[in-house]
Amino acid sequence: MLALVFLGLYYSGYFKSLALNGFYINSLLAAFNMLPIWNFDGIKIWKWNKAVYMAIVVVSLSLVIVANV
Repeated sequence: MLALVFLGLYYSGYFKSLALNGFYINSLLAAFNMLPIWNFDGIKIWKWNKAVYMAIVVVSLSLVIVANV
């Protein structure tokens, strides 16, 4: 969610460099946190609902791809 706030700041023209870095870092953190291992949120969501897990992974990886373009 925070990545999208930074993306909005980027397109509004305020603090473009800070907003782009914030978007990139938060996108990476979201994708990394969804790894289904040990104590990350990914394993908890995987055990709860696999469809929701896959949707969140697709969205977070899409944001990382957008951040690298």
